[in-house]
Amino acid sequence: MLLLCSAAFARTQLAPPSLRGVSGQVVTVNLPVLPRARALGSPLSVHCVFGTPNLTVAAHHWRESNGTVSAQCTVPGVPITMWTERAHSRCDLSLVADFAAYGRVPYARPHPPRLSFEFMARFPMPLAERELVPDTMHAVFIGGGAPLSGLACLSLLSAALVWNPARIFLHVDVLPQPGPTWDCARMLATVRVHGPPSAAELAALPGVPRGSLRSIHRSDILRTLLLYEEGGIYLDADAFALGPLGELRRYEFTMPYDGTSHMTSKLNNGIMLGAPRARFCAVLLRSYARWDGSGLDTQSCRVPFGLAVANPGLVHVENYPERTFADGGFAPPRVGLLSDLVDLAAHADRAAAFDGCVVLHLSGMGSGFKTAKNQARKRRGDLHFILANALARMAAPAAAIRALDARPADASLERRGRPDPPLPATPADRLCEAVRIMRQWLRHNWHVLPPADQLPAPSAHAPAQCAQLARERYPGG
Repeated sequence: MLLLCSAAFARTQLAPPSLRGVSGQVVTVNLPVLPRARALGSPLSVHCVFGTPNLTVAAHHWRESNGTVSAQCTVPGVPITMWTERAHSRCDLSLVADFAAYGRVPYARPHPPRLSFEFMARFPMPLAERELVPDTMHAVFIGGGAPLSGLACLSLLSAALVWNPARIFLHVDVLPQPGPTWDCARMLATVRVHGPPSAAELAALPGVPRGSLRSIHRSDILRTLLLYEEGGIYLDADAFALGPLGELRRYEFTMPYDGTSHMTSKLNNGIMLGAPRARFCAVLLRSYARWDGSGLDTQSCRVPFGLAVANPGLVHVENYPERTFADGGFAPPRVGLLSDLVDLAAHADRAAAFDGCVVLHLSGMGSGFKTAKNQARKRRGDLHFILANALARMAAPAAAIRALDARPADASLERRGRPDPPLPATPADRLCEAVRIMRQWLRHNWHVLPPADQLPAPSAHAPAQCAQLARERYPGG
């Protein structure tokens, strides 16, 4: 979507104006004429006013009909960094008009609420003829030995079933506490224990005092290093596979545009795809050298957007702009980014709403379930929908899901000489055990199971016992 505006406007505006472009491009805006301006007759000329700083340019063409004016203006020649480096990377767009008897007066502006126009950049990365991104997924959990999140397990399970990557790696600092979620992760991923921060990680963060290096700092730099050195697909713990990746692996590097805050221009580093030694990944790594550890969202999300603008052609920016439903509400494109402003269950038919979406990032869910919005997600059963969708979109039978292949026990994963309990013998049994663990975790955390008609039907690839288990009603519920 090319308009950044309040959630209320996005859901009520039936015909949002079409605004596109950077300096020198022509944009077309359709706005309601102010009531006082209607009584002044026909204006002599119309001008577009691009908000702070106020830059006024004459409209090439304009036409008023039924209280609405349509005007075409050229975006003034101002560097995009004037907006991307500010706290609010947008500028208001309104119209003024010249009248013979009254001079220049306000003519049209969105009211209420305000309409905002964001200066758009171009990210011209061509598709390669072959897949550049390795068929490998990376997940990072820097937990200091804490229990592994059930969200992380659901993320791994959805990627394993829907994408069927050759390898899934779970990168940890130390082994998580034993328990069902850890057993679920062992069934799906090859675990790499990284120990204390490596020399490469520390060298990449020279400005961050060693005593203040938090787990979230390390997670951000580790994921970037892994993609640069090995390439692959990175998913946050609260990001879930919904459909096939398709051509996204044919770009050298991909990050999604994050317009969920409607406040700043950001790229979301919770979902990244990259070829080994990707040029934009190298640019990201160099940017960490100037970081002092403060403003994590700025370094992780806002800085990458500025770097993408400054280095066109090095990164494919997905869902820029986002698209909308017919009623003006948000529809996630191939990479869906949902925050508290946009709900998974905003539309009754979730399967139809997310048709074509390949990965969904429920921003903020990884930090807990304390917000009112996350509590509502639990009552609606959003994560149950994601679990059922994974079984509905299985890429292959359980025996051909490569993440479910039996792997020899790694002696480095033994805890004080005691190995973890053995895993189920067959891929189908391991899949059903993973589904059972996820349902147990969802129920324990008070996630409601939606009615069966709101869950997608399981794929023919899904073992019958797994499919039945995923849809089975809870006792007494």
